[in-house]
Amino acid sequence: MLFVLLVAAFVVGCNGEQPTELSSPTTGVSEQPTEQPTPATAISARPTEQPTPTGAGQAPASGGELSIKLPPAISSGSFHVCGLREDGAAVCWGNREFGQTSPPEGEAFTALSSGRNHTCGLREDGPAVCGGVNGSGQSSPPEDETFAAISSGWNHTCGLREDGSAVCWGVNGSGQSSPPEDETFTALSSGRKHTCGLQEDGAVMCWGESSALVHP
Repeated sequence: MLFVLLVAAFVVGCNGEQPTELSSPTTGVSEQPTEQPTPATAISARPTEQPTPTGAGQAPASGGELSIKLPPAISSGSFHVCGLREDGAAVCWGNREFGQTSPPEGEAFTALSSGRNHTCGLREDGPAVCGGVNGSGQSSPPEDETFAAISSGWNHTCGLREDGSAVCWGVNGSGQSSPPEDETFTALSSGRKHTCGLQEDGAVMCWGESSALVHP
């Protein structure tokens, strides 16, 4: 009986005792969390200013402001180059010994082609105008002719009429200025001593020095 009373007194004493507060471990909820560093991608961070990319009309980073627009067409000869401005005016540079870099002033062109020491251009209404060396007539286009395209070789030039027929002038020692008759082309390209034309069906036809006449 005395044992039962002692056990009951012990239980009552335990139920009435206030529990002691446990110390919070480092991960306990009662502890203030340590402040985490803000990541670099956090929205509160001020982004670094990005450099403005160089666009059309802006000067490149390594140079000064551009003062002219790039020409929409350009053609290189042996020691000279001619470019066509957007307004049709021609600008040439390089060897000017024979006048190949002196285009006529006040003229507007739709196309340019430079040969060895001469240059030819097409006026807006179609006639060809050439300048430079003319010892073999390479700078003397036929009169009363209009062309849709033009190509200068070493010492000759060929023009493409609106109907697709080809006309050439200048040196003709290898037949490079003698296009085939009754043939029509969509494009022409003149080399040193030969000329090739592209026909409507995609076939290639060449005339001039025989070494250039072998093609795929």
